[in-house]
Amino acid sequence: MDYLQHNLDFLRPTVPQMVRVLETLPPSGHVRVEPSRSGAPTAAVTCEDGRVVWLHSRYDPEKEAERIVADLKVPKLQSFLVLGLGLGYHLLALQKRASSEARFFVFEPDLHVFREALRANDLIPLFRGGRCIVFAGAIAEDAYACLRNRIEEVMSGEVTIVPHTPTRSARPEWFDRSFRGISDFVKSGVTIFRTSMVLPRKNTLNRMHNLPDYVSTPGIEVYERRFRGYPAIVVSAGPSLARNMHLLAEAKGKAVIIAVSTSLKALLARGIVPDFAALLDYHRISKRYFEGIPPDQCAPLVCDPRASWESAEAYAGPKVFSNDDTMNSLVEGLKIQKGVFLGGATVAHLAFGFACYIGADPIVFVGQDLSFPWNITHVPGTAIYTQWHAEVNRFHTYEMKEWDHMLRYRPKMHRIEDVFGNPVYTDEGMFSYLKDFDMLCSGCGRTVIDATEGGARIKGTEVMTLAETLARHATREIPGEQFALPQATEAERRERLLAGRAELEGLLEDCDGMERVMSRALKGLKKVRERQQEGKDANRLVARVVKLKAELTRYDRLYRLLVQVAKADDVVRSRLDRTIRAEGLTGIDKQKGQAARDEQYVTGILECCRYYRKALEEGRAAFDRALAGVPAGA
Repeated sequence: MDYLQHNLDFLRPTVPQMVRVLETLPPSGHVRVEPSRSGAPTAAVTCEDGRVVWLHSRYDPEKEAERIVADLKVPKLQSFLVLGLGLGYHLLALQKRASSEARFFVFEPDLHVFREALRANDLIPLFRGGRCIVFAGAIAEDAYACLRNRIEEVMSGEVTIVPHTPTRSARPEWFDRSFRGISDFVKSGVTIFRTSMVLPRKNTLNRMHNLPDYVSTPGIEVYERRFRGYPAIVVSAGPSLARNMHLLAEAKGKAVIIAVSTSLKALLARGIVPDFAALLDYHRISKRYFEGIPPDQCAPLVCDPRASWESAEAYAGPKVFSNDDTMNSLVEGLKIQKGVFLGGATVAHLAFGFACYIGADPIVFVGQDLSFPWNITHVPGTAIYTQWHAEVNRFHTYEMKEWDHMLRYRPKMHRIEDVFGNPVYTDEGMFSYLKDFDMLCSGCGRTVIDATEGGARIKGTEVMTLAETLARHATREIPGEQFALPQATEAERRERLLAGRAELEGLLEDCDGMERVMSRALKGLKKVRERQQEGKDANRLVARVVKLKAELTRYDRLYRLLVQVAKADDVVRSRLDRTIRAEGLTGIDKQKGQAARDEQYVTGILECCRYYRKALEEGRAAFDRALAGVPAGA
């Protein structure tokens, strides 16, 4: 039976572009489908080297698939990362064993194989509910990027890699490359996912304290595309910066120099004042990068709104913020838009995104090692060495401190290739940052030059010395007016500060109301649980709780803000929902599971509401401090 149209019609509403590609795909003679001895279709592919590889058994592909997946562990909540689709038999066999909440992420390099799988088998049970996503053709070439964009969905369950051996035989280079990409994702994805769970509260406090500057200063939109056709140099603090930092003085005025926070003082010590500095670090310890810098050496600071407020406050120069939807919601009456660019996990990603936003081309990396060349973590002269100074003596040198750092992370070290093709080591955090740079540089549409002269190889970049880069691209002066930053008047600033403070006052009032409703809902849920444990009917109590839920709609803005802070609670709630569905609970058992889930979630949101009140109070105090610095008659 031909299932192609049946499957395509089901997929059309969710992936219309992929369906159009498959419908217009020209015929190919390299995939041959024929009946097996059992009658089920099987397939063979002819490889580029002339080899013929059978994707399934020529006798009974369905029984073969059952044997392949028989020994795989299938927990209730599982994410299967499948390399090779074939005709889909192993997926269908796995789907029968897995729970209804399992997720499948399938990589298939050959669109013709994908189309024949849709023709050979009814795959709708697999696709139903969005539980299976197929990355096919060119999309499947970068497995890491595909998964990185769905990290929370993938990491919401246990992760298992399922290789399809015949696909490996047919496409060995693609398979090995994709397997490495998936393995890299699993290693770094855990770190990224856990970080995304713990950062929201810290980010909330940073946002509150940064809010007065955010509402009263220009945004990055004043620089949009202002430096089209000029090069930009992103200066990071990797060890290789010592090789060519002196050349940056020659680039001044002919390239836009953007210093990440860690490299700023090292540049200033050489007499090089960058055109912009960048800040993304969330922790207050990063303020040491900015303390003591005189105002005449302070270029505009491109600041992520979530960045450490202590660090932003320590900087004596002007600040420009990128757009932040959360901060815009906090002061929605001011209708703020600051300009949006693609950032990332580190300050170097932020600096790169800003370089793209201002229209620079090419974009040049310097000091972007993302590894430990020569067993060194940072270029000498950065603030981390000042931090170590008190611990260093003739018996415990800076070199020993470097080794302490690397030995601490030894279990999580990765061996990768540097720009010269030699092996170099990196840790788990920098490895995930490297993979993000691979994606950013490959997809930015600009020429990206790696002039670091050491460190990790970044995909999508041209490797070149800084001297050669400057000789080729930094050949004309940038007009000084391009760097000008307009400022609001004192009167305008005071007006916006007062308006922002009033917005926070309104949210504080909402906190009072929401806390009362949530407290009543929590008491109701506890009574529901008690009655259920006693075997008594709890429907009337449940109805009361549902009515309380309707009351929360008046606090919609505050609730949306709280959910961002309570991200870990939201993930737990989602997992409990999936567990209830996966276990097939019904009747009173389902009600008990839902009541326990709701009680846990409401407890988390209520606690978060109390935390948010304190954060709003800190934000209000920050506005008061800012207003004290602006004359009342301004």
